[in-house]
Amino acid sequence: DKKPPQHIDSIAGHYLASAALLGERTAMLHSALASENATADFLAEDFTPFHQRSLYQSLRNNTEHTYQQLRKSLPMLPDKVRSLANEVLHRESDLLALLSTLKSKLFSGKRIRCHGDLHLGQILFTGNDFTFLDFEGEPARSIGERKLKRSPLKDVVGMLRSFDYAAKYTERQPFFRVEDSEKLKNFLDEWSFWTQKEFLRSYLIHIEKADIIPKTHEECRTLTGILLIEKVMYEICYELNNRPDWVNIPLAGLLDTIS
Repeated sequence: DKKPPQHIDSIAGHYLASAALLGERTAMLHSALASENATADFLAEDFTPFHQRSLYQSLRNNTEHTYQQLRKSLPMLPDKVRSLANEVLHRESDLLALLSTLKSKLFSGKRIRCHGDLHLGQILFTGNDFTFLDFEGEPARSIGERKLKRSPLKDVVGMLRSFDYAAKYTERQPFFRVEDSEKLKNFLDEWSFWTQKEFLRSYLIHIEKADIIPKTHEECRTLTGILLIEKVMYEICYELNNRPDWVNIPLAGLLDTIS
């Protein structure tokens, strides 16, 4: 409930308002997808021990694959990025401990057919509102995987990571003076934090009546952390294969998640 500091609110207030509106619209999207009038393919379903163990095994396998790829790539990474990568590698046990919660605790909330690949690039701003695009899910997944019902927090996590990427992308641009780099980094870090916070705050307020996310703060936080790991593992593999000099972004994001 803490409000943004005045210097952020005065400079980036319109971004914060947009983040809040986007959180509300995302909640409306999920409420519509989970409607009781939906066909069988779209009806919301409870979490089950079988589903959670299946998700755990999938995430564990994916994590092991990502860690193998990261170890192989270490010699090719710049020194600063290699330092981040080594820190991530040393935190593997912490990461797996968080994932193991899927085996020991049955989550409340529902699983739905959500967007599946939600980020800022999948949204159009109309001038005073937002429109969602491209509901086919993550291109790297099979059609069967894309049809699986997931926690709507999967889409929320995608948006949170996208705000972070937007800030880090801006930080990398060459049109800022070197002497302003530290001030710019500090501002962008705060911009990323508060836009994410506003998006999440608004989403949680407007999704409450739908009764599809976990009922307690602790459950929401734990499941969000697990889904953040899933998302960041995807980002690490993507960056290593396509933009190795960008891999510091998801590496730093992963350390924030398990810190």
